[in-house]
Amino acid sequence: MGIRRVQAELARKKFINMCLLNDKRRLETEVNCEGVQIFSDIPYMKDESTNHLLDYYLPKGFSFETDKCDKAFLVIHGGGLVYGTKELDRCFSTYLVGYSGIPVMNVNYSLIQENGLCGMLQDIIEAISFVKKEFGIRKIHLVGDSAGAYLALLVTGVMHDKNIRSDFNITVTSKVHIDSVNLISGMFRLTNKGYPDRSVIIYEANDAQDFKAPNYAFDLGLLVKRIVCPRATIITGGDDYLKEDSIYMHDLLLKEEVKSKFYCAETVIDVLNEKDIRIMAHVYPIANPTWLESRRVISMITANANRV
Repeated sequence: MGIRRVQAELARKKFINMCLLNDKRRLETEVNCEGVQIFSDIPYMKDESTNHLLDYYLPKGFSFETDKCDKAFLVIHGGGLVYGTKELDRCFSTYLVGYSGIPVMNVNYSLIQENGLCGMLQDIIEAISFVKKEFGIRKIHLVGDSAGAYLALLVTGVMHDKNIRSDFNITVTSKVHIDSVNLISGMFRLTNKGYPDRSVIIYEANDAQDFKAPNYAFDLGLLVKRIVCPRATIITGGDDYLKEDSIYMHDLLLKEEVKSKFYCAETVIDVLNEKDIRIMAHVYPIANPTWLESRRVISMITANANRV
């Protein structure tokens, strides 16, 4: 095992342990949006892998059998490409459907150390195909946070461009339109300083497949210049350690004449009320969907889906 691989593995394990500690506390206290119908652990591939399960959430009283709906949100969780499950985004997703009235799909996918970058993307494509076949959804609005935002943009490229599909050797069996991308605390430049060493992980995790990621996989600005990107919302916070990535992507989208709305919420500290402290850190809308700022994020994502 080379020194770069050893460094990547150490960084990955340290990152995962940190995430497990933080997310355990959060998940234990979360309360889902009242009235939302929750359907959990639906297989979207014909195997027994927990990586290939999705949840879907419906507005109160809604049924695919009786109500017409051709669009849905598909939520892609974060975790630095090496960690995480759909449960990280469950609470946020229930508030998204509760406010928007639009069905939400929340997916698991293989992690990069398990199946490489190509496998991760193929999993999400399979989930999209399942959603179309099972529920008749023709328009998907992607929502991704952190590494999930990174994957959302790559999936958009794969779905819309045959050359991108060829680069990753990915098959798309269903024609589904990615109608919008909604990117929360996105991880868009993998060669920037970050944690873990993301560029090493992408290279090393794919060596066994004789695959080397194309240049635009390390800087999604290069991808945006190659594809027709749908309208976007870019979300970050004043204390988000990836804020500069969000600013970079929004500026680039505008330069490419893509309709993009940007929101950077600033940390709130009420000196008269010590309990009113809201730190706009990384993926704050996912971790705190009931905050006023997070409700604005959900409103922006909903407006994007409704072309408002």
